[in-house]
Amino acid sequence: MHRNSLVQLAFGLTSAALVSATNDPNFIPSLNFRPDNVTSNRLYDWVGSYYNGTTSISVKPFSGVSKQEIGSAESNFCPNLEGKEVKAHYDSILALTERSSQNAGNNSVNVFYTLWDEGFDFSTLKSNATIADYPWSYGLFSSDPAIAHNETNIPELFNLTVRKTEEAPYDLSGLLGDSYYNGSDFAGKKTIIYNMTTCNGTKDIPWDGVMLTKKLWSEYDSNVTYPNPSFDVQFDDETANLTLSGYIMSYPSCGKKATFCEADVLIYAEIEITFSGTIDIYHSDELETDGSTPKWERTVGFGNGTQISNGSSRREHYGVLSLLASAFALSVTSLYI
Repeated sequence: MHRNSLVQLAFGLTSAALVSATNDPNFIPSLNFRPDNVTSNRLYDWVGSYYNGTTSISVKPFSGVSKQEIGSAESNFCPNLEGKEVKAHYDSILALTERSSQNAGNNSVNVFYTLWDEGFDFSTLKSNATIADYPWSYGLFSSDPAIAHNETNIPELFNLTVRKTEEAPYDLSGLLGDSYYNGSDFAGKKTIIYNMTTCNGTKDIPWDGVMLTKKLWSEYDSNVTYPNPSFDVQFDDETANLTLSGYIMSYPSCGKKATFCEADVLIYAEIEITFSGTIDIYHSDELETDGSTPKWERTVGFGNGTQISNGSSRREHYGVLSLLASAFALSVTSLYI
C-alpha cells in the first residue's frame, strides 16, 4: 500500500474512534443506527455483524421459450443451453443487523446482502449517498434498510425462522414469498447478471436473471408453478455462510441500469447462490454467542471497547485508546515506507 494511503487510513481510524454516542446529538438508543460519522459510507450504518467474502452463482438452464410463448407447454427454444451449468463470482458483504423500533414483524435480525463486481473499490462510495444509490450488482434484503430516524413500520420482505439453539452458530432460514416484491425499494431492484452463450452457442454474452416467486410467476400467466426461493444462513462471531436457491427467468442483458427489457428469448433455470465470508472486525459490533437468539453489545462508535473481549465470544475488540494508538503508530511507520 502507498505511504499516503497508510496515512489516510491512520487518520480515518482516528476520526472514527473519536466519535461516540455521547457526542452525537441525534443519537436515539431505541433505534439501531450507529453514531454519525463512525463509518466512511452508508454500508455500515447499523449495529450488527458484517462479513466480507465471495459469492458463487450456479445457473443451470433447463428450458426456454420465446416471449410470445410464455405459458406454452412447448419449452424447447434454446436446446443448446439445456443441461449446461454456468457460474459467476462476486465480491460480497453480508450484514446481519440489530432490529429496532422502526421494524415491523417478528424477525430476530435484519439481513442485508449485497453483491459487487470483483475488485470493486469500496473507497469510492460516498457518505452522502444511501445504500440504495450504491452500485451493488444484486442484493437480498429481509427489509428495506432504514435511512432516517422518522421511518416507522418498515415491513419485512420475507420471514426468518431461527433454528432452536442455546448458542452460536445461529441458523436462520426462510422463503422469499408473495410479499418480497410488494413495493420495496430494494427487493428485486436489480437482476442477477452472469455470462452465458447465446442460444445458438456462437458467443458469450451477459444475461439478466429475475428470481421467481410463485406470485411473480403467476403474473406471467404461466401454467407452470415454481416453488418460492429458499434462504439459509449460518453465522457466529467469526464466519458466515449463506445459500439462496430457487428458479430464475433469464434473458439477454439489457444493461445494469434496467430492471426489465423486452427480449426475444427467455430461458428458465435453476439457480444457487452461495456465500462464504469472515467477520469484518473493524465494522462489526460484539456478537453475544451464548444466547438462543442473536444479540449484539454495541461497541462500534460507543466508546466502550477494550483490548479484551466485551462479549461471550472472547473475540478481541479494539476500543478508542487502542485505535488511537494503532493509528498513530501506523501514521509514524508510514513515513518511513
